[in-house]
Amino acid sequence: MDEALEKKFMLYFANAVASVYTKMLDFQPKMEGIKKEEKTWVKETGVITLVPFNGKFSGRLLLVFDPLSALILHNEINGESTKTVNDETLFTHGEFGNICAGHAITEINNAFRGSNVRLAPPSVFSGKELTFFNFKMNHYSIVMAVMGGKLTLNVALKES
Repeated sequence: MDEALEKKFMLYFANAVASVYTKMLDFQPKMEGIKKEEKTWVKETGVITLVPFNGKFSGRLLLVFDPLSALILHNEINGESTKTVNDETLFTHGEFGNICAGHAITEINNAFRGSNVRLAPPSVFSGKELTFFNFKMNHYSIVMAVMGGKLTLNVALKES
């Protein structure tokens, strides 16, 4: 997959995340640029949602919320005041990631008829310095300023 197409796909994901976040939290995230990652891995801290997808294009979306912004997302969506990450927080992030990825994949399938890209169920992790490897896929990151901190999108892609 050429770099221009990879960046276009990144924007599908970034726009979907910004749109869903804005609708759910009434706050517009501010994108702070896109960069192609040089390493084959990323190391992240916070609440991390991983949503894989397959079809003509395959890969995965990582949504990485720093700890404070992760709690704000959960509390704003659920009308709670949780102070620590718990199972419900992780469930909220899984649903949020699934909705965002679904929006992006719909746009991709509409733009590339016949690509038949489908999501797999999300997985959610919480911790410090978690390492995610990307085998034979280029990956890009976009940082967004959100309520209470930052959200990093990392999308790994390949054309099947």
